[in-house]
Amino acid sequence: MMELGGESVCLMKWAERNVVTWNSLLLGCFQCADVDGARRVFEEMPGRNVVSWTTMIAGCAQNGRCKEALTLFSEMQLENIEFDQVTLVAVLSACAELGDLNLGKWIHSYVVESFTYRKQAVLISLKNALTYVCQLW
Repeated sequence: MMELGGESVCLMKWAERNVVTWNSLLLGCFQCADVDGARRVFEEMPGRNVVSWTTMIAGCAQNGRCKEALTLFSEMQLENIEFDQVTLVAVLSACAELGDLNLGKWIHSYVVESFTYRKQAVLISLKNALTYVCQLW
């Protein structure tokens, strides 16, 4: 049993517990602003994919735990999980909040070199993040 937004959720009763159901529970925690609950779900997950990691990174960034979001991004890379443009947008959000211009520049270089499609959305997010950082200074 675990608490999710004040409700008990029995994981053992799930007929099929796969990465999709775990990711749904993870997202549910963040929708209830239960970052610690999301962390517990994430730690208990038997398998994690890019969606799991991105959900954690975005959820932490959106709930004011930007350093934790960037730590998760580093851990994701150490685990050799390939990130995508959605992950980078979530990381950029954390970078903007923290004013981490160096990581923002690295992401920009990575996007320019690596993404030949859908690059525009990530570059717009990068521009918005950098604009926000510049306004802080």
